[in-house]
Amino acid sequence: MRQQIGPPQLPIYPFRCDACGAEFKVTRSVEAETDALSCPACGGNARLLVEQAGPPPSSALGRYYAAHVHNNNWSSGGVVELAEIQSELHQRIPQWMEQLQMLGVRGADQFSALIGPSIDIYSKYADVIDQEGRSIRLGGDATSTEPHERGYLACVWEILDRVALERALRSPETLAPDARLTMLFLLWTQPNAVEDAPVAEPGAGDSIPLDVVRCFAEPIGIDLPAMEGTIVTTEGGMVRLLPVAARAAQLLARLPETTLDRVHTAMLLHAQGRAAELADFLGAQRSPEFTRLATALLALYPGDCEEHRLLDAVLVAPATEAR
Repeated sequence: MRQQIGPPQLPIYPFRCDACGAEFKVTRSVEAETDALSCPACGGNARLLVEQAGPPPSSALGRYYAAHVHNNNWSSGGVVELAEIQSELHQRIPQWMEQLQMLGVRGADQFSALIGPSIDIYSKYADVIDQEGRSIRLGGDATSTEPHERGYLACVWEILDRVALERALRSPETLAPDARLTMLFLLWTQPNAVEDAPVAEPGAGDSIPLDVVRCFAEPIGIDLPAMEGTIVTTEGGMVRLLPVAARAAQLLARLPETTLDRVHTAMLLHAQGRAAELADFLGAQRSPEFTRLATALLALYPGDCEEHRLLDAVLVAPATEAR
């Protein structure tokens, strides 16, 4: 439900985060134009974009920004319910993702590229409210169950997460938190496939800043501390996805609890050359959900990594027939 109330009198300035590359707009007075600002996506330092709002126009990502990020300097005014914006995002984000994928923009750059247009929608209105008329802030507590406390960005990240997971695996709602976190981590660290993308240093995609991981984990109910030491490890403010080999001690000493645990256990058995045990294990544990997750992970891991090789072998490994 929209209620026109007249345009505000403050300009909207574009900013870009130095840490994650997210672009967003902020309404503020002219006097505060150059004041320091933290990125609402990851908490990093954000700078005012003066000459160029977006990547170089000659780049694939720059052409995307030119086509999809608005350059309006004033809000259109009015009040809108959050549900209406969410409905718009559910329609637009899959389209934006598909367009970026076709341009070869993947991983962190794809997620960051979608934050800007999503915030641009929020910036068009003087106020965004919930069903009870409470204002929705841009940022907030992503773990809260109340929309007005969660903040708009938590809603954006939730939709981004769900769309990205659905593209990688149909019906991802059945996934346990460990599998969702693993898939999102792999989606975030996917390399770009564009000619003008910077070449990452070896291992540069292995870790993600903790604040960024919180952004995409908390809005969909992933308890990040509960994953510490089992799926990920955190050091110096950076989160690293544990290699499957590092999980051997915790998995091979007990029965697997989740589908991801089962997939990883099968990979470890193959890595250790325990073919007979692997066949028995697959005969008891290889379900349709097991195969769907293993296939999805195979598509996300780089083709030259050990996990990709192990998953490929597990998917074609014979299983002992159930008796």
